[in-house]
Parts: sequence; C-alpha cells; structure tokens
Amino acid sequence: MQKIGVAAIDYLGYFGPQILFFVAIYLLIKWPLYLAFYLIGFATNVLVNITLKGFFKQPRPSEDRKIFNISVNNGKRFGWDVYGMPSGHSQGVGFSTAFIFCVTQNPYLLFGFILISVNTIVQRIRYKNHTAMQTVIGFSLGLCWGILFYMLGKKFIRGKMNKKEDDNAFFQF
Repeated sequence: MQKIGVAAIDYLGYFGPQILFFVAIYLLIKWPLYLAFYLIGFATNVLVNITLKGFFKQPRPSEDRKIFNISVNNGKRFGWDVYGMPSGHSQGVGFSTAFIFCVTQNPYLLFGFILISVNTIVQRIRYKNHTAMQTVIGFSLGLCWGILFYMLGKKFIRGKMNKKEDDNAFFQF
C-alpha cells in the first residue's frame, strides 16, 4: 500500500506541468483574454526551453558525461530531450504558478500550485532526470516568463491610457 502512495506522488510530480496547465485553463475560463495570454505564454515558454537546451547542451545526470562530451565534440546531434538545462518540467510549473497567482491573487491557489511544483522538482531530481541546479534555473525562468506574460496581458487588457480632458464640472465633496 505504501508503494502505491509513493507511486501516486511520483506520478503527480511527473505530470505536474500538465496538471497545472489544465487547472489554469479551468481557472482562466472566466477571463478569456488572460486565458489567451496564458496559452501563448505557455507555448512560447516551451520554445524558450527547447532553445536554451540546445544552447547550453548540458547533459542530464543520468547520462555518462564522458560519452556525452565525446559525442557533442564530434558533431553528433541530439534531440532536445537529451539535454537537461533548464528543466522543462520545472519551467512549466514555474510559469503556471506565477501566471495564475498574478491573475487571481489567491494565496490558497498559490499554496496548491507550489505544492505540485515542489513535488515536480523533487521528482525530477529523485529520478536523476535533472540536477538541483537545472530544476532551480528552470523554475526561475518559468516564474519570470509567467510574470512577463501576465504583465503583457494586463497591459493589453487595460489598453492605452489617455489623460481625460477637463469637463469643467464643479468639484464636489
């Protein structure tokens, strides 16, 4: 029975980005413009992650570093999933956590999102998919990207602010 509980927690960590993604969509249904910015931000967050993995070319902890370095130095190409820096799972949960908290300002949602995020980060380190540094960098990038897309959405929703001309109304208390 204990193994089933541990396995369930591990699966929650593995599927953390997807869980938070669908919860975020559910929460943002009532704010369609924020939902659009969330979806665009989530997609571009994935593209940023893939680009950075190709740039850093840092192996995952489970890779044999010597063989990995020989392969990279001899021009062998790898898919983006071979590289570990930054952690895509951590970046995904960081993005969703930041964006949802900025929109809702709900501390209970923040607590739940952080629980799933921490579980995801621990799962990635525990199974040697990423180093602690790869997960911290990924989560931090996701947080920044989430805040950026929230701010873009807020600016778009608010629109261009213009100073109102004086309507010569009496000042009343």
